[in-house]
Amino acid sequence: MGGQVSIPDGVHVVVVGGGFGGIAAAQKLKSQGVPFTLIDMREAFHHNLAGLRASVQPGFAQRTFIPFAKTFGSSFVQGRVENVDPERQAVILQGGRVRTADGWGRGFHLLVLLL
Repeated sequence: MGGQVSIPDGVHVVVVGGGFGGIAAAQKLKSQGVPFTLIDMREAFHHNLAGLRASVQPGFAQRTFIPFAKTFGSSFVQGRVENVDPERQAVILQGGRVRTADGWGRGFHLLVLLL
């Protein structure tokens, strides 16, 4: 397992799921300058394992939440994924919104499902 991500220019990655795996993938893509979109139905990740420490260490509770919009900016889309259309290479969100590589138009290049 190397530390570099090898992705061709012009590729946009869509990561579905903002749990431990989704955050790790998004952080790696962000640090390598790879265009990506993280999709999760929640607005933040709550680090449950840190909850016990937060109960005894003053000020630690705020560190158990990772707000997606603050962390990933415009690379985060809040929504519930209802379907993936492999032919169109699109992620369909609740309400019929279609998420693709270039926003809401073309298909994605790589899809990472971390549910």
